[in-house]
Amino acid sequence: AALAWLDHALETIAPEKQGGIQTLLWTFRGHVLETLGRRDEALGDYLRALDTPDIGDFHARARTCLDAPCSREYLLETLRRYSQEPSRGAMKP
Repeated sequence: AALAWLDHALETIAPEKQGGIQTLLWTFRGHVLETLGRRDEALGDYLRALDTPDIGDFHARARTCLDAPCSREYLLETLRRYSQEPSRGAMKP
């Protein structure tokens, strides 16, 4: 379900809202693919994220996951951290 939602967002929202939202969506899509064991596809999404304007620390996250596979535990911990830190949740550039 998450992958379908991200695909829909990339097709409908991202083209209209240029900027960091694309980076966020491509990075999260890579994370979802990574957890599904589809590393090769995830790598392409991380590279796409780096080709869009940065927001928050999403370029750094994409680079981290390009350099080495991001474990499910790493991804879950990152999501937990974002949900607990209001300033992170706002994802200010």
